[in-house]
Amino acid sequence: MKVGIIIPCYNEEGQMNINSFRRCLLSCADVHFCFVNNGSKDRTLDVLHTFKSEFEDRVAVINMKKTQSKSLVIRVGARYYYSIPSIKYVGYLDEDLSNDFENFDAMFKKVKQNRKIAMIFGDINREGRNLFQKLVSLWFFFLNSSNKPIAPL
Repeated sequence: MKVGIIIPCYNEEGQMNINSFRRCLLSCADVHFCFVNNGSKDRTLDVLHTFKSEFEDRVAVINMKKTQSKSLVIRVGARYYYSIPSIKYVGYLDEDLSNDFENFDAMFKKVKQNRKIAMIFGDINREGRNLFQKLVSLWFFFLNSSNKPIAPL
């Protein structure tokens, strides 16, 4: 059971925490990343391609030449994963890792233990975040392709 994680990127060249993504790929065999470059004007696309070259089979890079809405960027990544039969769950993270991989294993374990779960939201209770940041953090989730109920973590 593989998990596909969509990461929308816009002008992230200097801010990307590639080492966190690298550590996740090295420690979680069932993870695949799809970085969607959303019309970046800096060298974000170059950084993504360099990272992809380290993990050819587990990292995809999609380049959108024109900046689009975040929801469209995520749909592009979701469509990509829909075409890959081995991907059973899809989620997304903001590139800034407002939800990092600290609780990833616990969330994925919860999904494996209870096949009725269709969605898991990430942790939004970090200190120092305003309400908007906490709401944005809710966007990390896993979806199964069937009509299963939503369950809390």
